[in-house]
Amino acid sequence: LNFFGARIVTMVIEMVGVGIFVDGLNFNEMGSKIVIQFVVLILN
Repeated sequence: LNFFGARIVTMVIEMVGVGIFVDGLNFNEMGSKIVIQFVVLILN
């Protein structure tokens, strides 16, 4: 994937991941954002 494609994929992962953590698993929103940011950082 090119750079922009990879950024779009990680943006979607961030949006979906935070939604799953907050709505599905009832996690704290800020905590879930931090966890997802680590995942996005590793993927980038």
